[in-house]
Amino acid sequence: MNHSKNLGLELHTLVSRLERAGDRILRTEHHLSYRRFMVLVMVG
Repeated sequence: MNHSKNLGLELHTLVSRLERAGDRILRTEHHLSYRRFMVLVMVG
């Protein structure tokens, strides 16, 4: 059980880091936040 909690935490940390990296790339190259990008993906 402890292993699955650690795995869940590791996956959560990884996803969080990937989202922050994606946000930095979008802001730097396209002047667009990740949240706004996702709204445009859903609408478009």
